[in-house]
Amino acid sequence: MKRPEEERVEGSGGITFRLSGLSCPECAAQFQRGLAGLEGMKRVELNYGAGLLRTEGPYGPNEIARLASRQSVQAVRLHRAGKPHSHGRSRPRQHRRQLVLLTLGVLLVAAGAAVEAAGLQWPPVLLETAPPQLTPGRLIAAAALVLGGYHPVKRALGGLVRRRVDASFTAMCASLGAVLLGRWLEAAAVLCIFSGSELLQASSMDKLRRFVWEWAARLPEHAFCLVDGQPRRVPVDQIAPGDVCVVDPGEPFPVDGVVVEGVSEVSQGPWGVSEPVRRVGEGDRVDAGSLNGDWQVWVRAERPAKESAGWAGLERVTGALNTPGPGHEWAQRAAARMARLLLYAAVGVAALPPLLLGAAFGTWLYTALILALLALPCALSLSVPAAFGAAVVAGVRGGVLFQSGEALGRLGRVDAVAFEPGAVLTAERLDVCEVYPLPGWSRQEALALAAGVLWGRYDAAGEAVVRAAQEAGSGVVAVDSVRTDEYGNVEAVAGERLFAFGELASLERRGIALTPVLPKINALRREGVRIALVVEGKEPVAVFALVETVNEESKKALRRARAVGIRHLAMVSGEETRQAARAAAELEVDQHLAGLRAGRRLEAIRALQRQRRRVAVVRPCTGPRGTASAADVDIVFGPWDEVRRFGRADVMLVGESFERLPFALSLARRTLRVIRQNIAVVLGLKALALALLLSGGLTLWLAAALEFLAAAAVAANAARLVKKTRRPWTGAARRAG
Repeated sequence: MKRPEEERVEGSGGITFRLSGLSCPECAAQFQRGLAGLEGMKRVELNYGAGLLRTEGPYGPNEIARLASRQSVQAVRLHRAGKPHSHGRSRPRQHRRQLVLLTLGVLLVAAGAAVEAAGLQWPPVLLETAPPQLTPGRLIAAAALVLGGYHPVKRALGGLVRRRVDASFTAMCASLGAVLLGRWLEAAAVLCIFSGSELLQASSMDKLRRFVWEWAARLPEHAFCLVDGQPRRVPVDQIAPGDVCVVDPGEPFPVDGVVVEGVSEVSQGPWGVSEPVRRVGEGDRVDAGSLNGDWQVWVRAERPAKESAGWAGLERVTGALNTPGPGHEWAQRAAARMARLLLYAAVGVAALPPLLLGAAFGTWLYTALILALLALPCALSLSVPAAFGAAVVAGVRGGVLFQSGEALGRLGRVDAVAFEPGAVLTAERLDVCEVYPLPGWSRQEALALAAGVLWGRYDAAGEAVVRAAQEAGSGVVAVDSVRTDEYGNVEAVAGERLFAFGELASLERRGIALTPVLPKINALRREGVRIALVVEGKEPVAVFALVETVNEESKKALRRARAVGIRHLAMVSGEETRQAARAAAELEVDQHLAGLRAGRRLEAIRALQRQRRRVAVVRPCTGPRGTASAADVDIVFGPWDEVRRFGRADVMLVGESFERLPFALSLARRTLRVIRQNIAVVLGLKALALALLLSGGLTLWLAAALEFLAAAAVAANAARLVKKTRRPWTGAARRAG
């Protein structure tokens, strides 16, 4: 179908940008305050972790991009109407330009150092006209200052115009002080190293943010919908359930819906995870963000676009990234206090010895410049956001969503897990726990008869009875004329006698005489098992007690959870049922709290906490919150469609069971460990620098190099969290522990 000419459509909710070049949280906060202070700006929302900016006001995309470029930040609008967009893996333009200038600056510093070491001077022709202070080495250093220090100086001057001082201003002042002391090459080296540190921090965070950008790029903000039989371009916010959208080849689906016309292929899931190519046609479901194949299809929306699978997942991830990570506030306070202390020390060192003792001003100014560089808080401020951002991305790839940084931190300290039987039992596989034959029949005969009636049946009850007969060695009675009656019971003829097998409710509708077995049935009901009978005509032959079995994935998950570091497993059940007791024994839990009402179950969780344990409660997302209200961490699991609707919890595991629990526990623990390592490395390098300064072995460029080393260590250590989670959704969870 031919489309009308595209017209520019602006959403009413503002403009969204992706930001490249935000090196540290403090720089991002200053940038946000600067935008919020603009005249007429209604709202500015900056998500540092996700690298997303949303503005509402009279300023268009080009104006916002221009304002951002003054801070060496690249702002690119997401989903520009009517134009293709790309959020691929290419390096942002701002980073490429800074890298080129930095490389030239470093080469010039090396060339200047070689010239100085060789003692080269101007040729005799130029020696008389050149200023005596301008040596060839200094001229090369000046060029290195201009090229290598372009971005830091630009950022510093931009902040100075708005009366704000940041790390770039400190580095610029240190470099300027070195120039005044005649240390031109060292001044150039300081700015080049600082520029490299900024570039490293920004690019490492952008690498994590690219996951969110690519996800957002697969969720179009506009779509073509049929209006009066013609496709018309509308914002996805205006798409209502029942509207029909036209999706062209190679375009992402804008909504969750059902194909009503056309045949195509879907080659990518809504999370950007590669999936096997599947063919879709009329009546098949598709998810928002999935990539259409080679043919145009029409899709009827099932729900508003913002409630679709892709949008809901993106909202959860960006919401988590917008919260402070575990230990973030402490790291920020420590960085601010350390910076103030060292800056005060720098001012004192520069002023007091020359004024009070008559010492050489240049010597103490040089020491003060070193202290000013050591006061830079960037590496310490980045230690938590880098690790937390990597953990969120790794979690999504492994099928785990965190509600916030605080939730991740609490999960990393959990040492006890509690769950209810419903979280580990599955009705898809049953076991025969008891057989009660009536007089005239033996257990072996009842099993053989029931197995004969149910032979070839592939439902859970049939498989359980046949398996029990094989294990007991009772054999199978030969039957014929097998059929299912109108109540769902299975009938068969053996030796000209009619037998039937069914569960209690369906046999009651058949009119079976239950009086002889009623006491046993009532007792089994109290034990919470499923009851089935085999009957001859209308007379019972035997009563079968069936129990749900433990989900194999859950059993493996709990074993791996112990390996990760969980020291206490507790199963809490409202009733003392036989299948709950069997499950507790099979899972080898440390504690089975049975027969507890709602209030008593909460008290049981609090009792665990009084034992100095941090307790996580695992439950299905559609089940009652119950004991989770008293737990330190609330963990839910279920299919994504249910998790996004009902799973408001601290941690969400996407899957039919909590097989991803060990991965979530391991990831949270590794994240806390990485954060502690980052902070220790940064503080350790600063302590080393201070020790070298006191011993007289620290130079200005070496202080800058130690700051660069701290930033590099933080970025590399955080990246390990993502590198260990390559396979999406299932692979990482199975390798955890």
